[in-house]
Amino acid sequence: MKCMYAHIICFLLPLALVFACSGPGRKADGSAAVPCFTNPLRENGSSPCLVSADGRFYYLQSSYVNVSIWSAESVEGLKSAREHVVYESEGKYYISGPRMVRLDGKWYIYFSCEGADMSTRHIHVLENPSEDPLEGKFVHKGVIPTRSKKSVHPFVFSHAGKRWLLWSGFDDVPAPGIVYVNIYMAEMKTPWQLASPGDVILRPKFEWECQWISDNDPFVGHVLYVNEAPYLMLSRDGSKYLLYFAASQTYTPYYCEGMAWADAKSDPMDARNWHKVSEPVFGFDDDVQTYGAGHLSFFRDANDSLYFLYQAYSGRVLNRKEDRSPRMQAAGWGADGIPVLGRPGPVSEPIREPVPVD
Repeated sequence: MKCMYAHIICFLLPLALVFACSGPGRKADGSAAVPCFTNPLRENGSSPCLVSADGRFYYLQSSYVNVSIWSAESVEGLKSAREHVVYESEGKYYISGPRMVRLDGKWYIYFSCEGADMSTRHIHVLENPSEDPLEGKFVHKGVIPTRSKKSVHPFVFSHAGKRWLLWSGFDDVPAPGIVYVNIYMAEMKTPWQLASPGDVILRPKFEWECQWISDNDPFVGHVLYVNEAPYLMLSRDGSKYLLYFAASQTYTPYYCEGMAWADAKSDPMDARNWHKVSEPVFGFDDDVQTYGAGHLSFFRDANDSLYFLYQAYSGRVLNRKEDRSPRMQAAGWGADGIPVLGRPGPVSEPIREPVPVD
C-alpha cells in the first residue's frame, strides 16, 4: 500500500522554509545566517507537543513514567534542554500523549495513563496557575470520566465561546475479533469536567486506516482498526473545522495521517457533519526511509508561519518502541485554506527556525 498525499502541487512554501535556512553563523557576504534546526527534535520519543510563550518553546512527549517539559529559546536548543519533571507517576502506568494548553489564565496538561490493573486507560488533568509553566506546581485535578473504557490522546479545542475535549477511545461494543479505536468528542463544562460523556464522531472505514500487521509484528496480537490522536483546528479563512487524526496501528510502517472536515457553522459533535478525505494526507516515504509518520500537531510561530510535528522512525521495521522519534516540518497553505503538508523530509535537513511567541 502506498500512502498518498493531498495538495502535492502546493509544496513550494514548505520547501522555501527549508532552503532559506543557511545554518548557524554568518553567510559569505557577512550577513547573518538564518537560524535553523534539524530532525529529529530528540533522539527518541512519540506524541510530540510544542507550545511557545514569553519568547521560549516548551516541548512535551510521551515519557511513560512521568510528565515532563523541555524548554529552550529555539527548537534546536530543545535537543540539549534539561528535562523538567512536573508530575510523578504515583502508581500510574504508561503515561502518554501529554498536551499542554493555556486556558482561562492557567496552564493545563492533559494526558492518559493506565491504572494499576492495566485494564483501563483514563484521561487526567494537571493545573498550574503560574505564568511560567516551569514555575509554581502542576496539581492533579483528577480524572475526566468518558464513555470509552480506554481513552487516550486528549486534545482541547476552543471556538465561538465553546470548549470541547477530543480523544481516541476503544469501541464500547467491539466487533468480534476486531478492536476499533474511534475519535470521540464532548463539550467541556470546566477545564477538568465534561458536560456529557461524549459521542463518536469518526470511525475507521478505509483500508489505509485498518493496517495492523507489521513486517515483524512484535507488538500486536489482535486485529486493530485505528483513528487516534485527534487535532482540531480551523481552516485559514475560518470556514471549516479541520480534524487531523492518525490511522492504522502505530507500530506498523503504514501508520499515517488522515483528515476530515466540517462546516465551521455546523455542530462538530454530530458525526453526520464530518467529511473524511478518502486518502492519507501524510505518511511513510520509501525515498527517505521514513515510516510510521503520523500523530500530527500544529504550531504557528510569532510570524504566523505554520509548522507541524509528528512521530516517525527510520527503516521499514520497528524493532523497539524507543526507535520512534519526534520530528517537525514547515507547512504551507493551499488556496482552499487547508494546510499543505508535503512529504516527510530527510533526517538532518536544515529547516528554518520558527520565531517564538512573546
